[in-house]
Amino acid sequence: MNKSFGHTWCFMPSNAKWAYSWFFEDAVPTLHPGTACKRVKLILTDACHQETSAIANCIGKGKEDFKVYPNAFHRHCGWHKVNRNFTNHSDYKSRLATVRNSSVNNSVEVSLITRWLWYFIKHYETEEEVNLAMKLIKQYLNEDQSSHKGEIDEDTRAAIRGFFTKSFECNKGMLCEGYFNGVMTLGNCTTGVSEAEHRAYKNSATCLGPGDDLAESTDKLIIRAETKDAVKGRSMTHQIRSHSGKADDRYKKADELSDYANKMML
Repeated sequence: MNKSFGHTWCFMPSNAKWAYSWFFEDAVPTLHPGTACKRVKLILTDACHQETSAIANCIGKGKEDFKVYPNAFHRHCGWHKVNRNFTNHSDYKSRLATVRNSSVNNSVEVSLITRWLWYFIKHYETEEEVNLAMKLIKQYLNEDQSSHKGEIDEDTRAAIRGFFTKSFECNKGMLCEGYFNGVMTLGNCTTGVSEAEHRAYKNSATCLGPGDDLAESTDKLIIRAETKDAVKGRSMTHQIRSHSGKADDRYKKADELSDYANKMML
């Protein structure tokens, strides 16, 4: 439940490379002296070019001891790549929605491709598995659709192929679990935890502001941490005391519900 936690929070003066370089190479080592930077194993971010370039200059991947983070690897966020840059991107969203709304089987076809992308990010364990699956999905996106569950119009298929080739496959080393074999990722493949923390800081009643001095910022962070711990405690108590559904429902098989679900969807 505690895969990661916030250790440094700041207002970035710019999105330029120099600002990221200052943060990673100067601010963090100064605030966390000793062996802290040597113990960093993974830096997970979105695919911002400026940020990626700055991080590339200070990570050692276990081979360069002179770097600021000698044992760290850099990974791109899977959610930003699949959800923001594909399924919710303006270039693809309306096309995919049209296919999904055309029939249940066609919707399944889109879901299959989307889940396949997540399998690359989460589940393929070696580079060999990733490369084999890359060949298979490209074959799937180019072959005749007569044996597929549903059909996707050719213009949309071409758009999907374009995304896969130009945006996904070329970044496989930054996305896929198979390229982080032996790296302590703790299953983290998205920036979801830090994004949620960021939203909480910005939207809470006790949010920090650029004009807050050190004492004010500290007080607000303490209040925020106490609130978060209280919510987490209530959630854990509920999970311990509750049961998932009615007793009869817990033993039902999916086959018994499929006819009803199909009728409702159709």
